[in-house]
Amino acid sequence: MIAWFGLALALISTSGLLAQTTRKGVATEGKQHMKPECTQVLEHVPVRMQVVNNTVEIEIVNRYTQPVWVPAEAVPAYKVDPQTKAVQVTYGYFEDVYKRFRAQYMLPPMREVVPGQAIQLRIEDAALLENLLQPKASSFVRLRLALQALPQSNKRGAQPVDLYLENSCPIFSKATVLRP
Repeated sequence: MIAWFGLALALISTSGLLAQTTRKGVATEGKQHMKPECTQVLEHVPVRMQVVNNTVEIEIVNRYTQPVWVPAEAVPAYKVDPQTKAVQVTYGYFEDVYKRFRAQYMLPPMREVVPGQAIQLRIEDAALLENLLQPKASSFVRLRLALQALPQSNKRGAQPVDLYLENSCPIFSKATVLRP
């Protein structure tokens, strides 16, 4: 796992982004499902991280023609590379994080963002904030946006994970140093 993250970080340092990237600063996630609309979503739904009042906010702006649903997890998953201190923040389902728990994966609450609107997700986890705000630490966020409202369930194993993957797009921010 650390070797994979090290490779991803090497790609970030050389291209400014994660793995297979486009010039728009977005990446695709290998073999995971991707709808044809994702190309447009990737182009018209930018995501960025910024420091606001000693905390970190993720801003997602919907410039696409349709609503998108953002996973609004209270505490996102994250990885820190121990050598470079680079931080990867993850909202929503990504196989490298949740594959072994797929049968028990619980969809996070999803917040609708209509065209022309933006949403901010505030990171409040103290350990994650400490890592993100380290001087010169590079960080990026990735989200799996849903392209339709999804049924919610409080029961493990009753989650529409396949529906979510078939009707969603992974998007990525550019690598950012929040504290130079």
